[in-house]
Amino acid sequence: MGENGVVNVVSRDEGLRLQAEDMTEAELLRNVIELAERLGYLVAHVREARGQMLTGLPDLIICGYGRLFFWECKVQSLAKGKVTLDQAVWLRAASRVPGVDARVVRPLDLLDGSVERMLRVTPDA
Repeated sequence: MGENGVVNVVSRDEGLRLQAEDMTEAELLRNVIELAERLGYLVAHVREARGQMLTGLPDLIICGYGRLFFWECKVQSLAKGKVTLDQAVWLRAASRVPGVDARVVRPLDLLDGSVERMLRVTPDA
């Protein structure tokens, strides 16, 4: 409730935007992984490890149903959720492979249903 007992009404879009701004990268990753696995995909969560040449490799590699996704998860804020040069190189290279979906995924993409639609769409649709 706002001042003077007035209820503040927030539009659906504004509510989603506010939720998206509050979501951490870890929460986004967990939710996208859970969704993809529930839909029957294999999911690899790539974590940087010392001594391994993984620099820039996107956070998630999702595979199934004849489809392949390279997704880099970032927070909603473009100032805080910047893609590194190495990540951009990987995403650009992967996006040039026919049939590969390579992109940056942000909380609003999950909350507005875009992530689920991308995973549910078949290549023949």
